[in-house]
Amino acid sequence: MDTEHRVILNVGGIRHETYTHVLKKIPATRLSRLTPNLANYDPVLNEYFFDRHPGVFSMILNYYRTGGCTVDDILNMLYFLCTDQYP
Repeated sequence: MDTEHRVILNVGGIRHETYTHVLKKIPATRLSRLTPNLANYDPVLNEYFFDRHPGVFSMILNYYRTGGCTVDDILNMLYFLCTDQYP
């Protein structure tokens, strides 16, 4: 895969790298419509920044990569969301 198709997503300070074709697997989503013209794109760092909690994003990105999720993924996400509300 050519590196020019690689995309860097900075979610809450944690950098994730993937390919544009992975993000286009689920159409009509914010991730499938990324372009350098968006305000959250930093041309110096060559990355998109999302001011969101990074804890769940790796599971979301894995869903894009595999097209599904496991029961463990869902339970981990629910656990994270519930415990994160009450630090």
